[in-house]
Amino acid sequence: MKTKKRKALAAPESLKALPEPANSHDEIALAAYYIWEERGCPGDDGVEHWLEAEQRLRGGGNIIPFEL
Repeated sequence: MKTKKRKALAAPESLKALPEPANSHDEIALAAYYIWEERGCPGDDGVEHWLEAEQRLRGGGNIIPFEL
């Protein structure tokens, strides 16, 4: 039985030019950790800390208390 070769479709130009995320997952996670510590290590799920870390990093805010 013969199988047909399918021609690969090229991605549209709009998908090729998607911007890179501003901050990596690790950067956001570390920033969220420091925010969590600033708040006294509450027992919540951490979503608010994550969102705040993203917002602060996008705004150029300083979160990490020391130079890496």
